[in-house]
Amino acid sequence: MLAIQTSEFEELKDRKVAIATSTLSILVFILITFFTTFFINPPLPADVPPLKSDEVIEEFMIDNVKLQQESGGSGGGTPSNDKVDVPKPQSEKYLTQQTSD
Repeated sequence: MLAIQTSEFEELKDRKVAIATSTLSILVFILITFFTTFFINPPLPADVPPLKSDEVIEEFMIDNVKLQQESGGSGGGTPSNDKVDVPKPQSEKYLTQQTSD
């Protein structure tokens, strides 16, 4: 009977150690993530100059703009002198039978 009591005591001690160890490791993990996310700022990009908040761009003008028309696939084709037909009315077909045409 003494052996049973000591094994239960050891199991209880092992459970307490396991709970304390897991609680402590989770607490350390939470503290590390807290300090790394809130107290370490990411560096600013080097190529972007700081902007002034009171600077307002009122008008943006482009001078001396010339459009070039180049030959390529972006055109719509050449117009034709074909007769334009009157559009036909659209109709909807409803399913009223088990088989269709």
